[in-house]
Amino acid sequence: MKRKTLFLLLLLMAFNIKGQKHLDSLWAEWKNPKNQDTVRAMALMDYIWDGPFNNQPDSAIILNQQLLDFSHQIGFLRGKVDALEQNGYMYFRLGKYPQALESYNHALRLSDSI
Repeated sequence: MKRKTLFLLLLLMAFNIKGQKHLDSLWAEWKNPKNQDTVRAMALMDYIWDGPFNNQPDSAIILNQQLLDFSHQIGFLRGKVDALEQNGYMYFRLGKYPQALESYNHALRLSDSI
């Protein structure tokens, strides 16, 4: 029984390390100014989704604001829509329903122009 428990523990630790490396890789892509701007935006989007989106909604909102600002700066409409939609969900999870609705509606208006 002890061997099975130890094996399961080691297996879970391996997945956690792999997940952290994945997030570190996405963050490095976002921070690398040599990458194309849309690649950087998508890397940040994936980082938010795979990292703080599920367990750190306040951090996800802050990072989504960075994504929104960067996407606006480079003219990447899809990045703006995704950031607004993700923020809407974060606000919903935090019980901030008016902000969630505003964010979702803004994303919807922008997505109509794609």
